[in-house]
Amino acid sequence: MLFITEHVPPLVYPEKGVLKGYSIELAKAVWDKMNIAKPNFRVQPWARSIKYFNSKTPTCLFPASLTTSRCKKYRCVAFPASYKIGILAHKKDKARFITDAQLKQSRIITARLSSTMKILIQLGFSEKNFDYGSTVHACVKKFAKGRAPLITGDVASILYNYASIGKKRSNLYVIKNIATLQQGFIFNNAVPQSYVLAFKKALTTVVNSKKGKALHRAYFSLNKPHP
Repeated sequence: MLFITEHVPPLVYPEKGVLKGYSIELAKAVWDKMNIAKPNFRVQPWARSIKYFNSKTPTCLFPASLTTSRCKKYRCVAFPASYKIGILAHKKDKARFITDAQLKQSRIITARLSSTMKILIQLGFSEKNFDYGSTVHACVKKFAKGRAPLITGDVASILYNYASIGKKRSNLYVIKNIATLQQGFIFNNAVPQSYVLAFKKALTTVVNSKKGKALHRAYFSLNKPHP
């Protein structure tokens, strides 16, 4: 069984060479509840993960946005966390983007094959607007270099990666919040249904336990600064 993830703080992030985050700790607690050995995590860009997802290797991708299309296509197990998707600019450019028309006439950096891109297209943006990066980190580096005046995606991940390249988060401004997406685990067809059902049952038990509630507070408390 292969569990694949990517850096999306506070759900998944590296700390001194070790993966931390809410969904990492949640997955470990679920495996303990299932009384099975903890599988290894593989960290790689989402575009690569989804491209090879339909393989013969039993695979789980997480954290994944549980969009309507994904839930119809795959077996999904939700957990109590969400992405806040937004469009961000540098504060110095704030006055340039007052209206939706101004946003739709500008270049926007986004991760290729992301849920965010599909949402923006539904909102009337064109693929001609997009400048792509393979990962959130690659997108943020492009944005910091001035490749485009706007960047879109999970707000927490953008801020985290912006700080990781030595920039001040306070220099960024959320121009527009566009969606909040439920997060969870998605399993490919090679994973036995019995495993998915056992995983879902264990996850529900963990989330509703004292440990699960404490874990959620630890990562999502309004008073806690996230990575």
